[in-house]
Amino acid sequence: KMYTCVSTPSFQECSMLNFFRKTMPQSSRSLQTKFQIGLAIILCFFCLLSVVVVYTLQRNLLEREALRQTNLVMSSLEATRRYVRETLRPRMYEVLPDHSFVLESMSSSYITRVIMQNLGEELSEFSYRRVAENPRNPNFAPQDLEQKMITYFRENKNHDTWEGVIGQGADQQFIRFQPVRFTDSCMICHGRPEEAPQGIIDRYGNKGGFNKQVGEVGGLVSVSIPLGRDLVGIRTTVFGLFGGILASGFLLFLFIRLFFRQLVVVNLHTLLGFFRETVTDAKGSQLYEQMTSQDEIREMSEGMRLLASHIRDTKNELEQHALQLEDIVAVRTEALERSHDQLRTRMRQRNRELHLFTTIAELTAAAEPLPDMLNSILQHTLQVIPSGGGAIYLNDQGLFRLSCIKNIEEPQHLFGLVTQKLGRIEEQNPLQNCNSVTFIDDMQQIAMIPLCSRDKLLGLFLITELAPEVFDEPLRDLLVSIGNQIGIAVENVQTTSALRRSEQLLQSVFTGISDPLLLLDSQHNIQMVNEAFLAQNNLQREQVIGCNVKNLPAENSSFLRNVVLPTKPGNAHLQSETIRDEHGNFFEVLLYPVAETGEAISSVICFTRNVTEVKHVEQNMRQTEKLAAVGQLAAGVAHELNNPLWVVLCHTDLIKKENSDQTELIKDIEVIERHTTHCQKIIADLLDFTRKKEEISRKQLVNINDHVHRVVEMVEAQFAKKTITIDTTLDKQNPEWYIDSDRLHQVLLNLVMNASQAIESEGKIHIRTEHRDDHLLIAVEDNGSGIAPEIQEKIFDPFFTTKELGTGTGLGLSVSYGIIKDHGGNIEVESSPGRTVLTIILPGVGQHENQ
Repeated sequence: KMYTCVSTPSFQECSMLNFFRKTMPQSSRSLQTKFQIGLAIILCFFCLLSVVVVYTLQRNLLEREALRQTNLVMSSLEATRRYVRETLRPRMYEVLPDHSFVLESMSSSYITRVIMQNLGEELSEFSYRRVAENPRNPNFAPQDLEQKMITYFRENKNHDTWEGVIGQGADQQFIRFQPVRFTDSCMICHGRPEEAPQGIIDRYGNKGGFNKQVGEVGGLVSVSIPLGRDLVGIRTTVFGLFGGILASGFLLFLFIRLFFRQLVVVNLHTLLGFFRETVTDAKGSQLYEQMTSQDEIREMSEGMRLLASHIRDTKNELEQHALQLEDIVAVRTEALERSHDQLRTRMRQRNRELHLFTTIAELTAAAEPLPDMLNSILQHTLQVIPSGGGAIYLNDQGLFRLSCIKNIEEPQHLFGLVTQKLGRIEEQNPLQNCNSVTFIDDMQQIAMIPLCSRDKLLGLFLITELAPEVFDEPLRDLLVSIGNQIGIAVENVQTTSALRRSEQLLQSVFTGISDPLLLLDSQHNIQMVNEAFLAQNNLQREQVIGCNVKNLPAENSSFLRNVVLPTKPGNAHLQSETIRDEHGNFFEVLLYPVAETGEAISSVICFTRNVTEVKHVEQNMRQTEKLAAVGQLAAGVAHELNNPLWVVLCHTDLIKKENSDQTELIKDIEVIERHTTHCQKIIADLLDFTRKKEEISRKQLVNINDHVHRVVEMVEAQFAKKTITIDTTLDKQNPEWYIDSDRLHQVLLNLVMNASQAIESEGKIHIRTEHRDDHLLIAVEDNGSGIAPEIQEKIFDPFFTTKELGTGTGLGLSVSYGIIKDHGGNIEVESSPGRTVLTIILPGVGQHENQ
């Protein structure tokens, strides 16, 4: 076979290589044959391994799916049996007469068989059996395999299930067994025959299924799913897969064979041909004849040994020529050393320049005062630039003022040169001179570099005694870069100083606000708080910064958790909200959203103020206005109504005396009297508002605990009939207070009666007195239905009542509230379902209020 020459350029060399390859009829195929045999064995092994793995995985997956389905069926049947045993059967025993048994609704075995029979009509692949030894129905006797499993479960009492694949070929099926163990509830039907329900005896007799023991394995339940058809499908698929993998392996074998031939065999032959053409002497020809009897690898090894021998001979020849090159190398080495010294000098200079720029950046970041920073920059710059001195001028509103100077003896002369040069520069656009170096003297030894940043001329940098012979293009670029870097540093320091002043001003304003103030980010996390907020909540700044306002640990600011914070774009306008916390305090919350571009909210300023006193004043004013209106109404109407009512009552007495024998008429007259008396009571309550100022003068020193005792004694017997208990917790100091005793008695009686009306039966009323901080507290607590939150602010309004029509005037609490307000006190309400507390708060200093 002739080979194509792919790398040799001449026809003669290609002919010699082809002749060389033809002289190896057997050895050229030996390495390739070994590789092909090994490759074929490996590919066949991996094909078989892949098929076995796929078949095993598919079979395991099928068995797991069958196990999952049987678990589902078993769990459903167990749930059904548990429902029959624990719920349905006990209920049937309660409904049916004694010894009655309805098989269709009380036998868990029967019900589960019927369910699985119906399921088998829809899903024929499931097979369900429930068998038992000595069954009542012979059809449910165990077969051989089932009898073996019953024996297995008896011998292995800790095993509750067994599953596996049984059968051969197409008859294979996955089956799951569970033992049936008798429990106490099973003994009713499977215990002694004489204790079994009569319905079972009548239906099955008294032979089969009786005399079982609790815990005994009397049968088992099995669910099976056929797997034969699926396994045949898996094998068919696997055989097809094996054929595909085998065909792919064969194609891969052909590709690797071709690839190995082109990459290895052909290149080995080319390399061996090179060895043969290189070694042309007699020794090389004899060695080549020995190499042709070996395979390619050994032949190449021998060729490498032959090449090493030639290299050794060549080395000896080169050593002789090397002696002649020593002089040439010495000359070249000296030239390289000079070049290396120059390069080292340049590298040191570049490092110093880089260190200068790094120093300028560090000084800028250190935020030092601007004069100190410029002095440091000038000192470091003069150490790098070959010059005598330098100066820096800063632009101060159009005037250049000297900021720092070093090693310059006549600064006034230098300033004159600068002024003269600046006049020529300002005739043009000053920004055109940025990124340039200008000499301001005739000898070109004083260089001026503008300090520019973002199209702004911030100052000038002067370098003196600069030798013209050292000024070249790299030095000019270095001076321009230094000027730009100093300009950036100056602008950064000036901007930072301005920002720091603004920050200090804002911080002083923020801190000086006396009400709590918070700054929240877009996620409502706290960024800043003022001292008023920290003092109000007794917190440290580290405890709240970064905390979400919804998780705020501040006890006195817990109302902020209920604030609706703005989140949506377009909602960036002032929001105001008044919130009441759990302690009854009112807080006004003002939200100032801060919007970014596109109206997206970036932060929220939250201002809070305690307006509890304002709310209480407003509430008292509204209540006072209502009471005043009722007083005016009472003064104008009460007298006009009271006289006609007395006339009605007088005539009802006359009618009753004249018609004492007419029972029906007397009953009607009594109804008129009762309602007339009720109207008089309403008028009397109305008149109470007009008598308050007169009655305040009747204050006297009163023992509060004695008054409470008198009220309790008055209502105790009446409450006992309603199974309401009343008890007291009185202040041990036995407080005495200057107050109108009759009006206090009226208030206490009203509160106690209202509490009793809120209790349906078997309730409890508790009265407590306490002398606290120059205030007297009288609390009336009950465990009734409570007062709804939406009406708590209305209970003291005149004529407001929740009682049925005709059973209340709606003036009791209003009158009581007016009496307490006339004594300078207040009545507070605290109510929730199952608990209501009305607390009377009277100010003063007790018995010292004599005058």
